[in-house]
Amino acid sequence: MPHFTHLTWGDHAGLEAAITDRKPAVIEPIKAESGIRSVPEQCLKGLRNLVAKLARF
Repeated sequence: MPHFTHLTWGDHAGLEAAITDRKPAVIEPIKAESGIRSVPEQCLKGLRNLVAKLARF
């Protein structure tokens, strides 16, 4: 799909590099393509903190 950046599962550095003040994060919290893999809670909290810093909430 155009305008989407797909990252490797668990690539936290890549995720941080991909998020900008003009490109917010959208994450699939449960990956179910080949079994169910949920994103660890600490990763979701870290993502929320990163987005909050960029958005200056």
